[in-house]
Amino acid sequence: ADSPVTLYAIKQTNGKLEQAGETFDSAPYGWPVEKGSPLAQSLVQALEHLIETGKYKEIAANWGLEEGMIDKPVINGAVS
Repeated sequence: ADSPVTLYAIKQTNGKLEQAGETFDSAPYGWPVEKGSPLAQSLVQALEHLIETGKYKEIAANWGLEEGMIDKPVINGAVS
């Protein structure tokens, strides 16, 4: 859960810090919304657009989140 924050912080040091090892686990992020809310579908559509245009990959790379990227947004896609 802390690896994206850590990797971004390392990136900001211009080489003064480095990662001690590989990220051993990654998981996608989610947005909690009220059950049945139309906002959920709007978020899915927005993320689909970002994926289709390549902006999603660009944003993920900027923040060091490539390992947690998803191929397709879903509603109730929790993993256990």
